[in-house]
This record gives sequence, structure tokens and C-alpha cells, in this order.
Amino acid sequence: MRLLIILIFVFTLVGCVEQLDKIEKFKFDASQIARKEVHSYEFFKDGRIKADNSIAYFYKEGIQIFILDSRLIYHYYDNPKVQIISDLNDSSKSIKVYNELDSLIANYNINSFGDTTFLEKINYENGKEKSRISRIISLRFTDDMDSQIKDKIRTYDTLNYYKTERLYYGEFLKKSFIMDKNNKVTEERHHFYKENEKIKEITYSFLGNARYVSETTYYTPNQTKEPDYLTIGTDGDTLAIQKTIFQSDMKILTHYLVKYNSQYFLYYNKKNQLIGSVDINWIDKTKRVYSYKYDEKGNLLEEADYTERINNEP
Repeated sequence: MRLLIILIFVFTLVGCVEQLDKIEKFKFDASQIARKEVHSYEFFKDGRIKADNSIAYFYKEGIQIFILDSRLIYHYYDNPKVQIISDLNDSSKSIKVYNELDSLIANYNINSFGDTTFLEKINYENGKEKSRISRIISLRFTDDMDSQIKDKIRTYDTLNYYKTERLYYGEFLKKSFIMDKNNKVTEERHHFYKENEKIKEITYSFLGNARYVSETTYYTPNQTKEPDYLTIGTDGDTLAIQKTIFQSDMKILTHYLVKYNSQYFLYYNKKNQLIGSVDINWIDKTKRVYSYKYDEKGNLLEEADYTERINNEP
């Protein structure tokens, strides 16, 4: 059975590799650029970032139409380990809290009104993630609401709230549960291993009190910590594929989400820095291309992107 799944994985990837050949080498067409942001940093004596001064340039048909300056201020506290990034443009903040092992235990985004628009809390047990709570909220306005009223009234919708619980057997994750704000399980995942390698994951969804298998994922090892995978639905239809391709000078991560008829490619250099990405939406017939450059310390120095129409079929 294991061999059969691997063969299915290989044959399914044939069409993906053919598509990959068309954009195998990362290319960024500067003549189509829509946005470019250049970063300039200030540092503390210990090397940590003190400020990020950036200028964003916006273009239309190759002509610069306007620029936007921004300044981020970094604050650090060692007890507990806290990093606060303040945006001087709109007074918003990003706060990250770490434990003694430098693992992220809390993450917040606070808007200019002081509202927490994103919240994430992570609990660990014996060095492993035990549970995670995430919540995203967003402003809600009616179409006929006056723009001046919008500035004074803030009504929120909870767009996403979920809690994840993980159960381990020794060193291995065996089960994970996703729950809603009422602690009702909405998804359950079982993880399977062979000779210390993860080989399969079964996802169960719920319809009322009934539990049913919604998808099964098969994993194959590669040279990274995260294995490649093939996800199939209950009818044997392919739902998603992830494949890592290694070259002499870079690593390319390919991902195909069949349900949404979309795919993306991530390009990493020898330092494992993301230098480019390509997001393709075959429904909208668009391709979004991103480029990233870094300084000698590994800090992001420049990022740029553009969108172009595509006509060929996947």
C-alpha cells in the first residue's frame, strides 16, 4: 500500500513538473513592477534592529505615480522577552512574547484605536506545542454608512476563532483537535509514523455529532524538516500536492491547491532565504510575482511585486 501511494504521488506530479519547467528559474520582470519597498535600518549596539525606515514606490504601466514613507520603531524587553514594533504612520503595534527557550508564546496586532485585531496564544508542554488559540477580528460596515460615521463607530465581526489541542505519544504528535469558541470540536486529525517518519494523516470533519473522514494526506521525506505530501478526498480525488525540488543553487517549494485551481512556487537561495515567489490563480488567469533582497545580516532590504495576466492552461 505504501509503495502504491508513492507511485500515485510520482505520477500525479508529472503534470506539475511539466508546469514547473515553464518557470523553473525565478524571473522578475522589472518593467512590470507595481510596487517596490526599500528598507533602511538603524541598529542597537548589540545588533538588534532599532528602526526600519522604508520608502514604498508605486507604479502604473512603468511610471511612478506616488511614494509612501514609513518608520517602524523596535522595543525589546528581556523579562519576559518581548518585542514591540510600533508603526509611526498609524500608531498601530505588533507585539511578540517569547519564553525562556525563545519559543513564541503570544502574538498580538493592535490597531490605531487600541483594538486587538489579531491574537494568538501558544502553550507548551515538555518543549512541545500543546495548544494554540487564534482570533482575528475585522471592522464591519454597512454599504450605506456615511464615511464620517465610519471614523467614529467601530463594530467588529469575528472572522476567525479557533483553538487547537495536541496529544503526543512520546516524541510524536498522535492527534490534534480544532475547536470553536464554544470548545466544540470541528476537526480532528490522526497522525501516523513509520520508523520515526511521518507517513500519513487522516482528517475527520463533523456534521452535527457525526464524524466522517474528509481527507487523507500521504507524506514522503525530502531533505528538509517538512516532508512533501499528497492529499486526497473521500472519492480519491486529489486535493493538494506539495513537492520540494532541489537544485545546485536553490530550493523550490511547489504547492498545488486543486480545490481553488491555484498554485504557488517559493524560491530559496543557499542561505535558505526566500528570494522570490509566484502565485498563480487559474480561475482569474493572473500571476502575482514577488521578489526579495537582503543585506549581509539577512535583513530584508528590498521587496517588489507585480501582477500579470496569463492565457495558457495548467
